Amino acid sequence: MKKDEIIKKRFSFSKALERIIFFRWLIAFLVFIILVISKIHFSSIGFYNEIFPTVCNEKEAESYRIYGEHRAIRSDEWMVHTPKYFSQKYNNFNRYSKQGSISEINSTLDYYSPTIGPELIGKPFNLGYIFFGNEYGLSFYFCMLEILLFMTAFEVFLILTKRSILVSFIGMLFVGFAPAMQWWLVPHITIVFVYAMALFCLGYYFLTTNKLYKKLILAIFLVSGIIGFSLSIFPSCQLICALIDIVLFVAVLKRDREKISINKSSIVIISFIFISSFSVLLEFIINSKEDLLAILKTDYPGTRLFVGGNKRLEAVFPSLTSLFIPYKDVNFDNNCEVATFIHFGVFFMLIYNKMRDRLKKDADGEIYVLNSFICMLIVEIVFMSMGVSELLSKLTFFRYVNRMYLCYGFTATLYTIYCFYIMWKKKDILKKHQIIILTISYIFLHVLQAENIMRQYFPLRWLFVEVSFFALVLWFVLFEFKKLAAISTVFVMGACGFNVNPICKGVSPIYNHPISVFIKNMVEKNKDDLWISLGGDSVSIGSFLLANGAKTISTTHFYPDNNEWNILGIDKKYYSAFNRYAHHKFFIGENQTKIHLEQPDSIKITVNFDVLKNRLGVKYIVARKEYLEQNRKYFPYKLKKVFEQDGIFVFSIRS
Repeated sequence: MKKDEIIKKRFSFSKALERIIFFRWLIAFLVFIILVISKIHFSSIGFYNEIFPTVCNEKEAESYRIYGEHRAIRSDEWMVHTPKYFSQKYNNFNRYSKQGSISEINSTLDYYSPTIGPELIGKPFNLGYIFFGNEYGLSFYFCMLEILLFMTAFEVFLILTKRSILVSFIGMLFVGFAPAMQWWLVPHITIVFVYAMALFCLGYYFLTTNKLYKKLILAIFLVSGIIGFSLSIFPSCQLICALIDIVLFVAVLKRDREKISINKSSIVIISFIFISSFSVLLEFIINSKEDLLAILKTDYPGTRLFVGGNKRLEAVFPSLTSLFIPYKDVNFDNNCEVATFIHFGVFFMLIYNKMRDRLKKDADGEIYVLNSFICMLIVEIVFMSMGVSELLSKLTFFRYVNRMYLCYGFTATLYTIYCFYIMWKKKDILKKHQIIILTISYIFLHVLQAENIMRQYFPLRWLFVEVSFFALVLWFVLFEFKKLAAISTVFVMGACGFNVNPICKGVSPIYNHPISVFIKNMVEKNKDDLWISLGGDSVSIGSFLLANGAKTISTTHFYPDNNEWNILGIDKKYYSAFNRYAHHKFFIGENQTKIHLEQPDSIKITVNFDVLKNRLGVKYIVARKEYLEQNRKYFPYKLKKVFEQDGIFVFSIRS
């Protein structure tokens, strides 16, 4: 091939890439529309097909799963949040709901449940549920979240790297396919990071554009982002994400100060942003005052005082389970808890002085961004591995940050990709022999920091292989094999994150069962009848009842329902002992109500038949055949079997 033909092809490719980048949001929107129309989602509700194997429509059941496996450990999603979101359809999306409680519970506080009200301005992810129903709503939520996760990450790195497309693409994969993002996909952790990235980008673009119409459009999205971020209500990550935004925002604006465009109209628009956001949040706070106070009286986030120091020094490295957990469950914890970000934060902290000196020598404004990253990382590492005093924890509000390792991982990932950009920009910060020595040293240091329990999960040689794969990406970056760096990132990060969640179509596991039809028919006759499931899996069955429109209390409660506890005769002294996020497992017994905290988020409640029938007013009992046979002595002959499927019985309590 002639030289001029090669140049022509490269030019054509560059032009095509420029057009793709220019129209990236339009392309993302079209992909989103296609996915939602196709009812594609990434939920693990397929687990209900294991609880209820019998289906109404075999063809529909077979076409449900397209790729991957549902994850039982993702119970926060399939057993808690998705059923709660589905239940809002039967509550007409009102802010207050009695679908999963005796009293009316604030659904907006239920980790982002879809509600119709001013707060909807900040909850665009929920629009699908409200306008198109549960089936399309589930797809709308998941697809918007996944697409925005990758797109906002790309925008963040475009800003940090002054529009380096290749580095931004690599960074997008490091963030989007990060095990922490995919294992904690819905709803509270990932969505906080997405909002944080979106607010950083929107704020930067707002202050650096001189076009009025763009400022007005960005202002609308900023109002939505501020409200949404505030109402995510997950202080474990919210606080640090807000600090990351502020510190990086100031540093980047200081670097790019010549781009800042503020005039009188900008001041007016900024005032509109804050007044609008504050008004919606103030309305919510005023009308939800009692509910917020109820949360603050619980152990978390109310009275818990976290001072850090809960992670050993090896937590500064990515978890050595990252490459393997999509394919082999850990045997010492659960997959979600060990999921971290993939980064080279430690490596680049070791050569920070070299990068700083070079930037200082060149009088490069990037030094502001570099120094801001180091300051944040030091604070996060100190709190995470050493801890602080109770007084300092209270003053800084770090008392609520019990997942600093996730925030550190996020910061370290941003820092890693930013350092890729610096290394490519300055080119000769490290000599070739230094790169070889440092990367090999990093591999050994990373593996040797692994706890012994990790080596019971995988042999030491495989841990070396894993870190070597990660280091290979680093090596390609440092030697400026840019295309190989991008390709290896696709494979390595794809292996870590792509296979975590299944790709599915529709909501067959919720509605395509004979018991689903039965529940629907009973609810249509009397939507106020109270259902309860009993036994060790009462919450998973209870959440299925909730998703199908039944009113039940054997589900997960986001803050204590005092009225329910009064009916059960539970002493008020126990109120603050239970997490705001608590699975209520119900069991049948003979004597007075007993309550036992199995785990911080799991309550075992044993009640007798009289409490079920006369005090709670339960109309339907759902339980497995084995459980009923073992506890038949606690049931008087007032039950009528009205349905049975897959060894699970439904009884009605006669008046």
